[in-house]
Amino acid sequence: MNKTGISALIIVCNAENSILRTIDSIIDVTDEIVIVDTGSVDNTLDIIPKENSKIKTYNHRWDDDFSKSRNYAIELASGPYCFVIDADEYLAEESRKGFRENIYSLFDGQELTLYSPTIDNMNGSILRNNARIFMKRPSLRYKGFVHEYLFEDNYNIKHAPEIIINHTGYLEYRNLEGKRKRNLQLLKRQLDEAPTELRWKYFMLRYLDLNDKQFEDILDEFGKVPLPYSHDIEVYALNVKSRLIIYLLDKSDFYEAYRHADELLKFYKDKNSCLLHFISLYLMSTQRYHNDMLHLEKIHSNIDNYQQDEFITETIDEQAVSSIMNKFLRDIDFII
Repeated sequence: MNKTGISALIIVCNAENSILRTIDSIIDVTDEIVIVDTGSVDNTLDIIPKENSKIKTYNHRWDDDFSKSRNYAIELASGPYCFVIDADEYLAEESRKGFRENIYSLFDGQELTLYSPTIDNMNGSILRNNARIFMKRPSLRYKGFVHEYLFEDNYNIKHAPEIIINHTGYLEYRNLEGKRKRNLQLLKRQLDEAPTELRWKYFMLRYLDLNDKQFEDILDEFGKVPLPYSHDIEVYALNVKSRLIIYLLDKSDFYEAYRHADELLKFYKDKNSCLLHFISLYLMSTQRYHNDMLHLEKIHSNIDNYQQDEFITETIDEQAVSSIMNKFLRDIDFII
């Protein structure tokens, strides 16, 4: 085995508009490119260069299972270092220089670590926890029909910010609805097999409408998960907890939003948790103040209907009463 070999792994289907860009971005910085086609019916296979010995193309029957195809690609890799990239992605130009040295340095004494590059979705969102770089070994395989992930016992992921992948898939609007329907179908199948696994419910939220009962049920289930979260679900639980708080804020259920945000901030001292806590507390306090003021307005309008008890001599100073009432009237006028 080539001890310094870097194998790029690509599974592809109908990517005639993007596959050459992907290949061009990695051809000079890897030792081989393993392309696994899962049933292209366009010109993808025709335009993949045949003359470059680095590029090796294989066919694999699509079985509604992304992990199966990715694991097949891993088996075909001849190098010990694997770099997974999709056909609608390309290695950023600034990451190509020094790419090989960066890969080697990542695994210097860290052979079992999985590394996540920076994945820029080109739409404002960035992923930092999707492992794509690893050393090949029998114990490490992908799991899941869709939104698949690398797994082995006690796996550890670290972010490699110096390696940047640009992902254009979310910019290709003509394909988004088809991908959505496919992914939803695969996730339903996944949840049939693993109905209690929170990872798949986290991804299911992406495809459900806000008024779908399953959407609210998943948020509620994550909301009941005790904190602090265990390592295996932390990234999913944190994101859904934030989603739940925002959902409650949008529904003007500020008390419940604050309850969850206060719980979150006790264990996670990040900026997002702090902002959710601040905003939910502010809105809850404001709502409570407004409600109290409206209640006071009803009391104020009825004060003169009460009779003065002649036996009570410890009364509030009339000047103080007048000052407070004037301030109240200014405040209630602003609220109403």
